[in-house]
Amino acid sequence: MSDLLSTTKNNTEYLKHYGTVVEMWECNWKKTRTCPDIKHFLESKFTNRNPKWEMTQQKVSENIVEGNVFVIF
Repeated sequence: MSDLLSTTKNNTEYLKHYGTVVEMWECNWKKTRTCPDIKHFLESKFTNRNPKWEMTQQKVSENIVEGNVFVIF
């Protein structure tokens, strides 16, 4: 678990260079994503999402700059 926490902290610090990072516990996210406004937004952005989709660090950076991605750890 300490490795996972360390990795999460490193990822968060990296992402903060490109924009605002909002963190929350997974249990809170599961409740929040059911809010009608958030649900609608997610459905409009991620309708074609492939569960096996992987992003490189470069793709993450590009999508953050373009405002096209939520990052959830």
